[in-house]
Amino acid sequence: MSAQSTYQPIHRIAMGGMAEVHLAYQRGLGGLEKLVVVKRILPHLEGDVTFVTMFLEEARLAAQLSHPNVVNVVDVRREDDGLYMVMEYLAGIDLRQLLALAKGDERSVPIPVTLRALADAADGLHYAHCARDSHGQPLGLVHRDVTPSNIMLTFEGVTKVLDFGIAKAAGPAGVTQGGTVRGQFTYCSPEQIEQRPLDARSDVFSLGVVLYELLTGASPFVAESPAGVMQAVMHRQIFPPGAMNSDVPVELDDLVMRALARDPAARISNAGELRDRLYSILGGYGTTMSPARMGRWIRERFSDEWRAAQKLEQRVTLQARAGEATARPSSHLSVSASISTPGDLLDTTQVTTHPSVSSAFESGSDSISPLGDVAAGRGSNLTLYMAAAVAATVSILAVLALAYFLGRTAG
Repeated sequence: MSAQSTYQPIHRIAMGGMAEVHLAYQRGLGGLEKLVVVKRILPHLEGDVTFVTMFLEEARLAAQLSHPNVVNVVDVRREDDGLYMVMEYLAGIDLRQLLALAKGDERSVPIPVTLRALADAADGLHYAHCARDSHGQPLGLVHRDVTPSNIMLTFEGVTKVLDFGIAKAAGPAGVTQGGTVRGQFTYCSPEQIEQRPLDARSDVFSLGVVLYELLTGASPFVAESPAGVMQAVMHRQIFPPGAMNSDVPVELDDLVMRALARDPAARISNAGELRDRLYSILGGYGTTMSPARMGRWIRERFSDEWRAAQKLEQRVTLQARAGEATARPSSHLSVSASISTPGDLLDTTQVTTHPSVSSAFESGSDSISPLGDVAAGRGSNLTLYMAAAVAATVSILAVLALAYFLGRTAG
C-alpha cells in the first residue's frame, strides 16, 4: 500500500493462492489508531476480471451486513499496489477449540456456554438471512459454510459469525442457485449435498450439527471418506444428544433433532426461531450468560491464547508507531487445498502450522503461525479474524468424491 495509505500492513497472517491477509494498523484524524485486518488480491490476479468481480461481490455483500454477531467489513480500496478489503480485527477463539475440549469430555464445555454461543450465532445468521439492500430489497443470503471454524468467541465474550466468502444471494425465487456443493461435507445440509436450491433452513441444519457436536463431543456424521460423510448426512440414523450426554435436557434434545430434520419442511423454520428457543432453554439454567461472564470464562479457560493475543497487539502497535512495518511470511506456513479428511474445507485455502504463537514470542521470531484455515486467519494459540476465505480451487479429490457419491445415489 502507498505511503499515504490509511492502513499500514504490519504482519502477514497468511498467504493463499489468490490473496494474502495482513494484520494492519489504521491511522486517522484526531489521533485515531486501531488494528484491522487487510485482505489483498495477489498481484498476478489483478488483471483477472472474473476473480476481481468475485472479490468485489464478496465485499459488497459483506459490507451491507452490520450486526453485533457478524464480522464487519469496514472498507474496500484500490491503490497503486492493488485491490484490498479491510475488516475489523477480533481476538478470541473459534468453536473448533471448544470442540477440542468437548471431545475430551463433553461436560468440559458448560451447556450454558454452548447455548449462549449458538444462540448469538443464530441471531447473526437470522439477521443476514433477512438483510436488505439499500433499496429495501431482500438480499436472500445463505451462508452455506456454517462450521466451527466460522464461528468465533472473542475474549470479550461476543460471538461472531465469520466468512461470508461463499455466501450467495438468492435468485428471483428466493433460493440460491448454482451447480456446486460448497462448505465442509460434515456440516452440509442434505439439500446442499444434493445440489438442490437452498434457503435459510440449510444454515439452520449446519448450526444444528455444530450444536450437536458441542453437546456430545462427537459428530453425528463421522466417516472415513467424503463420500461416506455425505452418505451419513443423507441416511444415517441420528440419536438425540442426551443419549451420549445425560446432562442434556429433553427440550434441548428435541430442539437439536428438529434442527437436524432432513426434510426442510420438518426443520426449524428459520434461525430466529432457533435463537429464541436456545435463549429460552438457557433461561432455565438461571443465567443469561452475559458477554461479561462468557468473556471471563473464555479468558480463564484459554489464558495462553489470551496472553498471546495481547503480546501480538502490543508488538504490532509498537512496530507501527516506530515505522518498522514488516510483512514477512512465516516460514512455517504450508498451503493446501486438498481434501484428506471429511473436516477439510472444500473450496478455501487451508493453512497448516505447527509451532505455537507463544514459542514464536519467546524466541523473538517474526514467524507467528496461524492454525486453521485462511478463511478466518486463526493462530495455533490465537484467533485472528479475516472476514472472508482466501479462495482456492476445488481439489480434484473433492470433485471425484462428489462424482462418486452422486453416481452411487443415481445407481
